[in-house]
Amino acid sequence: MIDEDAIGLYAQDAVDLLPNLTLTGAVRYDTTTYEFTDELNSANNGNRRFSQVTPRVGLAYAPWRVLTVYANYGEGFRAPTTDELFAFGVGSSNPDLQPVKSRTYELGLRARPLSWVEGSAAVFLTDTRDEIVFDSSIPPFGRNANSPKSRRQGIELGTHLRPHDRVDLQFNYTYTDARYRSEATLFTGTIHPGDRVALVPMHRLFGSVTARPLDGLEIALDGQYVGKQVLLNNEANVTTFRVQDAFVLNARASYTWKWCTLFLQGNNLTDARNETYGILSGGLVYLMPAPGINVLGGVRIRFENYH
Repeated sequence: MIDEDAIGLYAQDAVDLLPNLTLTGAVRYDTTTYEFTDELNSANNGNRRFSQVTPRVGLAYAPWRVLTVYANYGEGFRAPTTDELFAFGVGSSNPDLQPVKSRTYELGLRARPLSWVEGSAAVFLTDTRDEIVFDSSIPPFGRNANSPKSRRQGIELGTHLRPHDRVDLQFNYTYTDARYRSEATLFTGTIHPGDRVALVPMHRLFGSVTARPLDGLEIALDGQYVGKQVLLNNEANVTTFRVQDAFVLNARASYTWKWCTLFLQGNNLTDARNETYGILSGGLVYLMPAPGINVLGGVRIRFENYH
């Protein structure tokens, strides 16, 4: 039995240092408390409290009306979930898990050279420690444990085009190089600096086109490509098998009249066979298949006062 109490407080403010230079600061306080009773193993009874203050600061400079350059720094904090702390079966829980912490640095720019063209580019670096992974070497059935330090670094590119008042085009690309930075020994092998982090694709690409041929009518087509991913429990990169890359095509149509919207959405229109998740266990690979082609339709009603 688990009782959970979570509280979060957040404050943010922005100051114009110059007409074209803005400083933004923010701070967040999180605290999570668990009271737990293990009816199978009383040694796991007790309580845990996780709390952290995480700051964020950003600086934005607009030398011209069409260009903004920015730099951000922020810290992250995530308390272990109840599913990560506790498990069914004697000895499988790990109430001593540490929270996941991160530091992120970002440098980028946003540009609007023409009224119908917007673009952005950014480089980022995130250092993370105490990520939570499953270690099957801990008896009797394995349990979650904190992993060594890791780093995610890469680039993000995006553009939004509006060649016509009724047409929008959007493209986004993210490159992420996620690797461990310190050594640790798990059942699957020894993690070395440079080994890739599991379930983090190196490449993500998204594109969409949206058209509004009539007032209230919107039709859209989008596609997303996700690159190959290292299997969970393969943090030591002992096998070269990967969750394979995939491309998924979707479409949607909607018609809105006042407070009512009718919509129809089709997912995975090409019925692509791909997986969203993979785990290595006992030398065997287990994959979770993504849904095939599927269609969803419905009605959304918005309650507002109309005059």
